[in-house]
Amino acid sequence: MNLFKKIAAFALCGLSVLGFVGCSSPDDIEPGDDLFTKPVNNTFNYCPSILQTDENTRYIFYCTNVRSGVVQDHVGARKGTRVKGRWTWSEQTIALAPTEGKYDGLHVCDPSVIQGQFAYDGTEYKYLMTYTGNTSHINNKVGLAVSNELLSGWVKVENPFVVYSGDPERWGVGRSTLVSVDKAGVVLLFYSASDSDTGTEVERWNLRDLNNPVREYSVPLTNRGLTDLNGQSPDRIYNVDAAYDPVRKRFYAVSECQPNPQDEPNIMGSHVRVTYIGEPGAAPGDLFADAEGAAAQSWSTQGLIGPNETGFPRNHNGGLVTDPYGWMLPGDTLSLYYSMSLTGKKYEWTYCIYNYELTLDK
Repeated sequence: MNLFKKIAAFALCGLSVLGFVGCSSPDDIEPGDDLFTKPVNNTFNYCPSILQTDENTRYIFYCTNVRSGVVQDHVGARKGTRVKGRWTWSEQTIALAPTEGKYDGLHVCDPSVIQGQFAYDGTEYKYLMTYTGNTSHINNKVGLAVSNELLSGWVKVENPFVVYSGDPERWGVGRSTLVSVDKAGVVLLFYSASDSDTGTEVERWNLRDLNNPVREYSVPLTNRGLTDLNGQSPDRIYNVDAAYDPVRKRFYAVSECQPNPQDEPNIMGSHVRVTYIGEPGAAPGDLFADAEGAAAQSWSTQGLIGPNETGFPRNHNGGLVTDPYGWMLPGDTLSLYYSMSLTGKKYEWTYCIYNYELTLDK
C-alpha cells in the first residue's frame, strides 16, 4: 500500500474531471457525473499515474480492488478520450494482479508507467511500470513490469527491484515514480523510504537491459524549501509523483504535507502541494547527480491543494499528467489528479480521484 508509514489497509475510488466516478457511495455522499462504470460495489481506485499520448488521448493506471468490499490492491487501467472538451473513459482492465507465493502476493499498487526501450529475457518492450508489492501491509518493495501494450500484456520482472533492508516491521519502500532521462532506457526512479533522511530517494538507472540493470547514483531527494502546515521547515517529502519540464528546465512534483489531521482517518493528509526545483540548463538526468549540489537545491511551491480548494477533508496521493516519458506537457497549465476521502462512518469507501489544474510560473 502506498501511504508513507502506513500500517493498515484502506481504500479509495474513482476519477473524474467533474465529479465522483465509479465510487460506491455511502448515504452521505452525493455523486456527480459517473464517467467510470462500477465493476463491483464497494470499489476503490487511488494513486493515479496518467500519461497523455496526444491531445485527445490519455491512459490512467491506478490501484483498485476486484472483489466487492475486499481490500486487495490490483493495478487497474483505462483509456481516456477527449471529445468536445470532455474526457470519457473506457471500461476498466486489470493491468497487474498479485502473484500468490511471491513478494507481491497480497497487494500490487502505486503504478507509474513510462515509454522507452527495455529488454527483458530476450524480448524488447516499449513500456515500463514500477509498482509497490507486499505480502502484508508492511515491508513494501518496489517491483517492475514491462509490456508492449498499455492496457494489457504486462509481464512482471521476476524479483523485486528495490528491497527495504531495515526493520521488516516498518513500511519499507514504495510509491515509486519513473521519469525518462533519454527517452530510451535511462530513467530516474523516485520512491518513498522509511529510512530516508528526507522521505524520498532518487536514483538514476540504466534499464535498457532489465536482466542487468545499472544504478548510476542514489541520493536523498532534497526537502529544502518545504514548509509543513504549521509553518515548520523543512517538511518531509513523500508520496511523490514527479515530471521533467524541458522548457523551464525544472522538475515538478506533487507530494504530501505534514502533519496529518488528528481525527479519523488520520493515516492520510489534508493537503497535497505542487512544487518545482531546477537550475538553468540542467539536463533531466543531471540535476541530482551531484549529491552535495542536489542537497543544496531548494523547492519553490507552485500551489497548495487542500480542503479550501477541493471541498474534501482529506487530499493525498496525487499524480501529474505527463507525456509518455514522464515529461511535462507543453503550455502554461499543469493538470494533476488527487485522491480524496471524507471522514467519519464508512470513510474507506468514499475515496475518489479528482482533477485539478494550476497555472505555472514562468
